Amino acid sequence: MIVHGAVFDWTEPPGARQRRAERPAPHKERRTYHPRSPEKTFVSSKSHATLRYTAMRAGVFAGCLLVVAVLAYTGIIPEGIGRSNPLWIVLLALVVSAPLSFVLLRKQRDAMSEQLVDGVGRAKERLSANQSQEDGVA
Repeated sequence: MIVHGAVFDWTEPPGARQRRAERPAPHKERRTYHPRSPEKTFVSSKSHATLRYTAMRAGVFAGCLLVVAVLAYTGIIPEGIGRSNPLWIVLLALVVSAPLSFVLLRKQRDAMSEQLVDGVGRAKERLSANQSQEDGVA
């Protein structure tokens, strides 16, 4: 006789297979269906695209600031006139980081703009729904 729970028992308790099939599979990455995509593909979640772009933009600026400061300290580029050294270094880092982030962060900027457009679209839908409810009451 085989008893459930025995050490060498290879049987499953009743309903175990069904419960295992009903359990959702663990996902490593949340994926959502993108409705405007021409083909039926899934894209990764863009819930924090603005935060990601801003952090990466700040990182590019910090890297440029570090490089410009080192170049000014070693004398490769001028340090500025008189006491304008910190302002000169920050402005030069801004000028250098702007085109770099424009080229390097294109995907993140597109994801951020898509997130903003979707948010504005949902806000407009809610506003029009609220206005139609007010019109229906009167």
